[in-house]
Amino acid sequence: METHLRRIIAPNPSLYVLLVLCFLVPFHVAAQTTRPRTAPPKITRIDVKAPKDLDVKMILAKSGLKVGDPLSKPALEEAKTKLSAAVAYETHLFLDDDSVRVSSTTQGRSAVVLIEVTIPVVKQIVIDGNGPIAAEDLVKKMTVKIGQTLSLKVLEADLATLEGAYTDAGYQADVKGEATFRNQVLTIPMLVSRIRNIKFIGLRRRTEQDLIDQMKSKPGLFYNSRTIREDMLSIGKSFREIEPKVTFPAEGVVDVQVTVADR
Repeated sequence: METHLRRIIAPNPSLYVLLVLCFLVPFHVAAQTTRPRTAPPKITRIDVKAPKDLDVKMILAKSGLKVGDPLSKPALEEAKTKLSAAVAYETHLFLDDDSVRVSSTTQGRSAVVLIEVTIPVVKQIVIDGNGPIAAEDLVKKMTVKIGQTLSLKVLEADLATLEGAYTDAGYQADVKGEATFRNQVLTIPMLVSRIRNIKFIGLRRRTEQDLIDQMKSKPGLFYNSRTIREDMLSIGKSFREIEPKVTFPAEGVVDVQVTVADR
């Protein structure tokens, strides 16, 4: 077998070199993979910077970090997530993305972790999608004020107040999704319903477009119950009976159907 192999390789020295490399490379790779990995540095100290009314022991406990644990990026990120939830629960305040910071410095095999907790104040209030009511008028109705911390309970009450302000004015509006608090800017997304269709049933002498032209309410405009009521009183004089039906087939969408009977 050996003699036969030599006969094959002898005419082609480069093939012989290639076969030798094929045998040696796996041993070289195996030797590299078996080298011991460098152990991560260990946490030797945890410092906390937080407002005086926050319990440092609570912060340390909720972080999940301990002196002697190996330092890792996932552990720091998890500590930030846990602390954000814990501080919000303890203070009942709305935190922004930078309210809790967890960082580290290393020197050799030692690592020092710094936990920083700040309670942000509101610098700006944005009502997104306010529609027919001026944003500044809505902000005036809120309990949350510029320069104050943001209480979760107060914010919930203010969101209900905003929706009520639209209802009192005859509009249909809801907070769309969730309010956000980033970089000390409170953003509240509102969705004010618009009229999609106005349809008449039972018309004989007048056209649908003729009646819509007479109305203040139009497809595409914001729905207002007061305006619809005024419109029905106005066009109702031309009919023996008139019965409007308002439906909300989807968020922010209003359909108006009016059944009439001629005199």
